[in-house]
Amino acid sequence: MTKIALVLATVSVLAVVLSGCAAPKQTGESPVAAAIRQGKILLDKGEYKDAAKIFRKAVGYDPQNAQAFRGLGLAYYALGDDYRAEIFMRKAIQLDPTMTDLWGYIGDLYLQKGDEKKAMEYFERCPPDDPHYAELHFRLGKIRLDHGDTAAAREEFQKALTHSDFWGGYWGMGKLSELSGDWNSALNWYRQASNYTDQALVDLSLGDAYYNLGHYTPAYFYYTLYLGACGGKPEKYVKKRLKQLEKLAEIQTA
Repeated sequence: MTKIALVLATVSVLAVVLSGCAAPKQTGESPVAAAIRQGKILLDKGEYKDAAKIFRKAVGYDPQNAQAFRGLGLAYYALGDDYRAEIFMRKAIQLDPTMTDLWGYIGDLYLQKGDEKKAMEYFERCPPDDPHYAELHFRLGKIRLDHGDTAAAREEFQKALTHSDFWGGYWGMGKLSELSGDWNSALNWYRQASNYTDQALVDLSLGDAYYNLGHYTPAYFYYTLYLGACGGKPEKYVKKRLKQLEKLAEIQTA
């Protein structure tokens, strides 16, 4: 064997040996980023106490991280701890002024206390050209709707339509049409909403619209989608309707 061949063979052997002893690959994710990611997962699962603990760790890793304070604020918001929720949301906005949707959550806190004037001051802090503007007014529209003020709800849902790629305004207008008994109009609005989201709420509304219009096959389809995405507490009437539709399908195919 020539010297060159011997060297090449030795290098090959060393490469194989060293590859087995190589250090594990690094993900490149910092401790604070990992904590925030884990906290968001817990928030999505509804495990708010655990989420708060994780976001506190993230704050400990980086006391200037806006996302960490945002998560902490949202966790306490969900837990009903209004005092801490507002403190941490304000800190998040201070660190990152682009998080204007948090003004909406703070506004909600004051709405729950019955201070609507104060709440509106916070809602109005989000400028129309901010993408969060649509979300805030959609949420405010839902609150108006829950209180039975359809005229005020319409105004808010129309503001949400300012950003045409946000689903909430379409859904809101569909709900208003539904309440007035105009299911065809409601269906058209819900269809537009579905172009921009896969929210279970929209699937439910589409199912309701098709069901009330007598289009049972798509109604069954959207109700099934809804049950698969809504989590553990679906609307009770949906399962009843699905059973009705299944029986109807059996009769038609008999």
